[in-house]
Amino acid sequence: MARKAAWEDLADADLGPYTKSRGTRWGRVFSGLLVIATLTFVVAYYLPLFRAHQKLAQQYRDLDARAQGLSDTVSKTQVELKTASAQRDQLQGEHDRLASAKKSDTEQLERMRGTLTTTLEKLLKKGSAAVVLSGGSLVVALDSALLFQPQKLELTPSGRTLLCDVVKSTAAKSVAVRDSLTEGGTVPPALAASYAGQWALSAARAAAVAQGVEDACAFPAAQLSATGSATRDPIAAQLASLKTPLDHVELELGLR
Repeated sequence: MARKAAWEDLADADLGPYTKSRGTRWGRVFSGLLVIATLTFVVAYYLPLFRAHQKLAQQYRDLDARAQGLSDTVSKTQVELKTASAQRDQLQGEHDRLASAKKSDTEQLERMRGTLTTTLEKLLKKGSAAVVLSGGSLVVALDSALLFQPQKLELTPSGRTLLCDVVKSTAAKSVAVRDSLTEGGTVPPALAASYAGQWALSAARAAAVAQGVEDACAFPAAQLSATGSATRDPIAAQLASLKTPLDHVELELGLR
């Protein structure tokens, strides 16, 4: 085998012991730097991504909750709208029914008015009677002299017949009797002992007419009423234009 030169032995002797240790140390440094770089990359890149993901996830949950709330609101609103629509339809149906009934009532009252105008034609011409529409009812005003015996609260036979002609010709379902006296008038002497004033007298006359309608015309008592108005007639203005006597009896004919 060839022998090494002296300087090669010297080189081996001087450098040999340090060669391995130096390579190992630099490898460790490099590895450490690599780890640090990796961690830095992870922290710098993935941590923001993780935080962004968390924030987006929270936003998604918030949006989902809002969407659920809006969905519940929409469902509730739809139910309320359906209920309101049903109520509107019901009210519209009721309105149409009432309008139809009112129209039918008006037409029926007009027919009754025409019938009474024919029945009472002579009395209407004389001004002893009047037929007017008032508040959804037909009112017939008759001169008290046509009904009562002088100075008495008893009905005359012709007065009873006249009352029955009015009631039966119209097929009225209800009759409200109201008696009205002349303004400033006094109670007849023959009745003054029993009736102190106009209110008492008008109430008694209205009751006498109602009793006569029930007895002579076989009209149900449950559908009759009587009121004395003294001189405070609610339809005085309407009757005044027709020159109806102030001392009169009114029959308010109703359809129900």
